[in-house]
Amino acid sequence: MVVPAQASGSSASPPWITLDAGGKRLRLLEAAEAVFARDGLDAPVPAIAAAAGAGVGSVYRAFASKDEIVCALALERLRWVQERAGEALEASDPWTGLERLLRVIADRQVADGVLGEAFAAAFQRPDLAKPLAAATEAVDEVVDRVRAAGALRTDITTDELRGLFTGLRAADAAQPGSGAKLFELVLAGLRA
Repeated sequence: MVVPAQASGSSASPPWITLDAGGKRLRLLEAAEAVFARDGLDAPVPAIAAAAGAGVGSVYRAFASKDEIVCALALERLRWVQERAGEALEASDPWTGLERLLRVIADRQVADGVLGEAFAAAFQRPDLAKPLAAATEAVDEVVDRVRAAGALRTDITTDELRGLFTGLRAADAAQPGSGAKLFELVLAGLRA
């Protein structure tokens, strides 16, 4: 069996063999995130293994399939959205909390090449239904709070906000950087 060399730039990282199962899983997820951001979700498992400084067998010991890696990344992002929604609820002004939430999601979407694709994958996976529902419920609380304060149009729901982020991805794909202008236009249109 050939043991792959450590991925370049990982000299500060401990050798693969010294990591416990949790450390190996984390390194694989970090590598998958980088590979997917660079090559898309169609990137092969051997590319993930090479980026992690591991063998392909190590990937399959931690994850039964590439689909499970995508699922784990989507789960992390759903938890992140839920946490950001909780922070938005702590804002003294409901509109400010919603705006901050939408901006932080939009900013991460621009910086995180995997976020949109991972979310799209989440909608297709029954095992992500509960985390997706929890993240949606958390955003719904923010939306309901802003609507109750009279600062949000009454016809705006979490579904429209999902559409906003889909539109931002499409705008940036068509013309890089155009999503930011679209975001500002839509944000202005959300106000009651």
